[in-house]
Amino acid sequence: MPKVLLPLKGSEKVGLIGLGTSTRGVAEVLAHSGIGTLTLRAKETIPSLLPPSFAVRCYTGDTVYDEIWEDILFFSPSARREDPRLLAAKSRGCRFSSDAELFFDNTHAPVFAVTGSDGKSTTATLTSLLLSGGAYDVRLAGNIGRALSPLLFSEGRNTLTVAELSSFQLQYLSPRTRRAVITNLTPNHLNWHKDFAEYKEAKSHLLTYAEDAVLSADDEGCVSLFSGIRPFAVFSVRESLSSLLRYRARHVFTLSEEAICLDGRRLLPLSEIRLPGVYNIKNFMAAIALSMGYTDEERILSVARTFSGISHRAELVATRGGVRYVDSSIDSSPARTLSTLSALTDPPILLIGGKGKGVPFDSLIPTILSSARAIVLFGETGEEIFSLLAADGRSDKPPILRAKSFRDAVRLAVREAKPGDTVLLSPASTSFDEFRNFEERGDIFREEVLALTKDLPDPMI
Repeated sequence: MPKVLLPLKGSEKVGLIGLGTSTRGVAEVLAHSGIGTLTLRAKETIPSLLPPSFAVRCYTGDTVYDEIWEDILFFSPSARREDPRLLAAKSRGCRFSSDAELFFDNTHAPVFAVTGSDGKSTTATLTSLLLSGGAYDVRLAGNIGRALSPLLFSEGRNTLTVAELSSFQLQYLSPRTRRAVITNLTPNHLNWHKDFAEYKEAKSHLLTYAEDAVLSADDEGCVSLFSGIRPFAVFSVRESLSSLLRYRARHVFTLSEEAICLDGRRLLPLSEIRLPGVYNIKNFMAAIALSMGYTDEERILSVARTFSGISHRAELVATRGGVRYVDSSIDSSPARTLSTLSALTDPPILLIGGKGKGVPFDSLIPTILSSARAIVLFGETGEEIFSLLAADGRSDKPPILRAKSFRDAVRLAVREAKPGDTVLLSPASTSFDEFRNFEERGDIFREEVLALTKDLPDPMI
């Protein structure tokens, strides 16, 4: 497919498929390129979200793909491109692109890219922090919530970009990057991808044109993608240095003597890492590997000591009446919930449910039955999980509560909690039944907790 290179002539007929963060970013670029008219094709169109300089023609509902006459279509990451009307337009010469594709087609800055089923936002954020603080102008964007393409206007000689990329973005993109990592691979987004094989194939596109590729050796799916690829670095929390030498990587990260070790040398004591959990040790290994040659040990130690995580990712939002309330709304898959539960030392009151994405919950059931003090279910998947819990024959099940809505679930959890408990929001599902995104779900969790416990003491204040 021909690239979309800047600057555009200004005479191209351009359309946006969907109107979210990424396509609004594209519109910002187009406004600088002299494009005056846009077609907006989306389920719901809100032209006021676009720069006021545009004349906008809208297609909504069943007419979204009618009368495709544009020269270029920029797609939202969540929009697939196999509709026959789109394919007919493509055969007529219409170019397809997206925020991420526009960025990678035009950037000249080194890009450090992260994808994976879990941990990609934390790894990308850690990488950006490790790269910062010196001579570089570091920007973090992509699936983490900031459009990539507007960064093109601020590139300089010392610019570095850290890009978090989703399987949706990589489905149609094989980006050129300075360094790249796939954190892990577990079934995810199977309501969008045709199957796990397609999901895995999309993730593999990140390795196609990476100058240096970093391998997560503890993940069989990642290892399978490195056939014929010699890693720049390999990391593991399970294997020894001698075992990992089989990958012939230039650098090896291991866990030994209560520290992250680089090529057998102690680099970062675990006691210095503020974030809890083995999965965050892996995130640090991946981020350090990505930033090697661009950071130093002093910076690594500083970031480890000060970085406390990203909002909605196992975030402590309040301690009221002796109860800890933890928001991990980002946990939109069973694998993420399993990781979050593994980092806790005491059984939590678990809020779980939401909207499904085609991923089964069977593997999650034994863990939540053995790891939760109580289980509060809500949403579409809450009913699915309840059926699986009911079918389990064990007699010592924790209390199982069913809520009418998310807010009701929070109320039930607060009512159930006793001093010493942890109330954990780790839904294992998407938020799209009641909310626009996982951030809104997490914000409502915090809002409800603070309102319901306002008369209880909070030692965090």
